[in-house]
Amino acid sequence: MTATETAGTIRRMIFEGGAINWFIIALYFFMLLVAAERAVFYGATSYNRKKVMAAVRALQTEKELKNFLSQPWPGHYLNSVPFCIIREFCHRFENDAVVLNEALDLRFSLLQRRLNSRIDVLSMLANVAPLCGLLGTVTGLMAAFDAIERHGGSVEMGALAGGIWEAMITTATGLVVAIPALLFIKVFDSLMNRRIEDGTIVCSILKQKFRPDCLAETGRQD
Repeated sequence: MTATETAGTIRRMIFEGGAINWFIIALYFFMLLVAAERAVFYGATSYNRKKVMAAVRALQTEKELKNFLSQPWPGHYLNSVPFCIIREFCHRFENDAVVLNEALDLRFSLLQRRLNSRIDVLSMLANVAPLCGLLGTVTGLMAAFDAIERHGGSVEMGALAGGIWEAMITTATGLVVAIPALLFIKVFDSLMNRRIEDGTIVCSILKQKFRPDCLAETGRQD
């Protein structure tokens, strides 16, 4: 298929699919908007995993810990999960083990909510778009067969094929929305899990080095 034929096919998919197809196209652009927002968020809270972990493991004294956040880190590091955990740990450092653990658990919950935000919207779009496509196909086929019945079965094959083509457009458009949405969900889920894991590791290292009593308290709570 040439570039001209491809462009023509895409044009027909946009303009010949009916009202449901326009709704699916709107879902497509909304999906791209949500995915772009998530990509910007994850980019703005990114960090060098090896560098941060090595720096945390190198901490030896409370003074080094308190000076950790004041080092010349890139701006986007300061909003990342490991740095948020370190900031919360330093802020609650003088509290007893129960209060510190509760504060860290709450911080983890808030961070996970931020990381997971709007991924459920992508999941909804990935499920709704194919169903809308199927609905458009079914209603299109119903219209085609209704035309056959009204004409007593004497419908030209060209006209019937055109009607079926229009009916199938919405299925294709629905998949065009669903497939990228599923890919985005997979990528964002992977990033979220990795960052929560990094935060858990950082939290464990800090407790072992500076507040081993928190580990004992956690064990009693379990």
